[in-house]
Parts: sequence; structure tokens; C-alpha cells
Amino acid sequence: MINLKKLRKRSINRALAAGLTGCLTTLTLGFTSGSVLADHADLAEAATNPLGSLIQLQLINQYNWETYSVGGESGGYSNVFEVQPVIPFKLPFEFVPELITRTTLPLVTTPDFGPVGPDRTTSLGDTVMNLFGILNLGIKGLTIGVGPTFTFPTAGDTLTGAEKWQAGPTFLAIATNIPHIQYGILAYQQWDFAGDSDRDDVSKLSLQPFVTKHFDGGWYAGSQDIPWTYNFETDNWTMPLGPKVGRVFKIGKQAVNAFAAVYYSPLNDGPSPEWTVRIGLTFLFPE
Repeated sequence: MINLKKLRKRSINRALAAGLTGCLTTLTLGFTSGSVLADHADLAEAATNPLGSLIQLQLINQYNWETYSVGGESGGYSNVFEVQPVIPFKLPFEFVPELITRTTLPLVTTPDFGPVGPDRTTSLGDTVMNLFGILNLGIKGLTIGVGPTFTFPTAGDTLTGAEKWQAGPTFLAIATNIPHIQYGILAYQQWDFAGDSDRDDVSKLSLQPFVTKHFDGGWYAGSQDIPWTYNFETDNWTMPLGPKVGRVFKIGKQAVNAFAAVYYSPLNDGPSPEWTVRIGLTFLFPE
């Protein structure tokens, strides 16, 4: 008798492998013979700068092989597909001359915990918006952005969202004082302030130290682009670790940033994935 669950999981794994191979092939070959951005080094570095002043439309897929519950049970794979527009705005203030908005709209597929928990479901997740006011500190090679972060309860299912309105502060610092190297930290804290009173309270800290090294031809390599999180309500950590490789090139006249990454989480307090594959394609719109 055919095991449909195993067959579906095998098909998804094969599709993931094919997609990752295709992404890496695209990174290597480009789409046109003129795709190497030897004269666009600034664009390549702006594309990997979280506070870079250019419009971006990011399409990211994150596949988790195994996701563990708090009790340690495996629920199999899960997946998150994100649409993430990044839009800068000029401000009429000398000390804060620019505001950068980053909004994440996810489509979430949850694990299947079977007899010990809920079945797998796919639905919209909660929308997260980070606002970074760029501070004019006059420090060469250092950019700092501060502002609020918000989470809106847009999830279409109770399993894909917290059903809570959330807010808190956000902070991002990036240093570019070493040629072709970017490093810094992103941090934000969220608390719930409204929503379904029957759902768990939210108090979550997100930390993301990062470093990126740029090479010739638009190539770059760096650390993970998923924040580490600490849940104050459950006393649980998630801490993905691993490399990210990408390239900025052109498809015709359109500048894009493509990347692939593999992460391992040594902490499985739950619910958290053990292994994660993340691939993305970003359309870049410089001024």
C-alpha cells in the first residue's frame, strides 16, 4: 500500500533539492553574458546592507526539514514563504534624514504533530513591519537605525499566528569601515498589547549579529540572515547558525540579488527547526 505521507515528503524534498540546485546554477552562470557587475560594486554592497538606500522586493522561501515541539516530538517539515518589500523615504530632518521600512508578509506551512498535536496547515502568517530612522551621527563607516517594530495579526489560522497586536523597539547598527566587509547587529523586542485574551502573552527578543564579505563579480558570503530569538514567556531559545552565499547580477536590465543558505540550530527547545534551507531572489531598484 502506498504511503501518501512519505511520498509527499519525498516529492517535496526532491523539489527543494532541484530548486536549490537551480538557484546555485543561476548564481554561477547569470542570465546574460553581461551579468557580472564589475562596475556596480556599490550596488552589490547596498543590496546586502539592511540600511541601504534602495527599493527592494525580496522573495524568500525557508524550508525546515524537521520541526520539534516543546516536548521534543518531531512534526516533520515546515515551510515559510515571505514577500518582503524594503522602501526608503527621505525625511526633512537633519538628524534623521531617512526612514527605511521593511515589511514581511509570510505564507506559513506548519508541522504535522499527528497524535501529539495539530495537523499540518498552510495559511497566511502575521505581518511584521520594522521602521528604521537613519541617524546622522557623522561617524564615517558606521550607520545606525532606530525605530519601532510592529506585528499585525493577519494570520488566516490560529496555528500560523499569535492573534495578538504587538509592538516594541528596534535597533540596527552596521559598520563598513573595512573595505568589502559589512558587520553589525540587528535587535528588536516585541510585546503584545491587544488581541485574543485567551492566547498566550508575547514577549520575544530577536538578535541577529551578521557579517558579509564581498568578492569580485558581485559575489558575497556571510552569516545567517535569520534572527536568534529568546521567548521570555517560555524561556526558550532558537539559534540558527550557518553560511549564506549570494550574488548580485542582472537579468536583462533588471538588477537582482540571489542567495542560498543552509542553517543548523543547536538549540531545539521547541517549537524550532533543526535544519533549514533558505533561498531568495530580490529585485533591486536603485535611485
